[in-house]
Amino acid sequence: MAGIEDISISNYMSIKIDAVEITDIESFSGLSEETNFIEVKQYNRSAPRKLVGSKASSTVEVTCSLNPASASYTALMAAKQGAGSKPFEVTYFQDANKTAGNSVTRTFTGLVGSYSESAEYDAQRTCTWVISIDSDIAFENGSTVKAKA
Repeated sequence: MAGIEDISISNYMSIKIDAVEITDIESFSGLSEETNFIEVKQYNRSAPRKLVGSKASSTVEVTCSLNPASASYTALMAAKQGAGSKPFEVTYFQDANKTAGNSVTRTFTGLVGSYSESAEYDAQRTCTWVISIDSDIAFENGSTVKAKA
């Protein structure tokens, strides 16, 4: 684009489970983390004080082209059938070159709990994986958020 050289009009990213890159990604719902606040009323004060309480992370959906022969499909299906937590890594890159110096990484552990396949006629087949995050989300190349022990 003329005059705008530093803008990214595409989503350059990588998602890994157990160091296996998830390929054929159609969509990724994104990450979110919410913190609960506890209100503490104090005598002779009109507004309550706030304390940081527990945190909750979102459920993530990853939709991929259906390719049962791929290593990522095999890794996700094994995680779903094994019913244990697996490490995930989401990396956002600034450009198509996927330069590590220009990236931001999010890591977490999660359970692959649900799976569905599309079944439309005359359309590309897709599968959707639902991952429930069961840890803190570590924000690398920025600040790291950890729960207090």
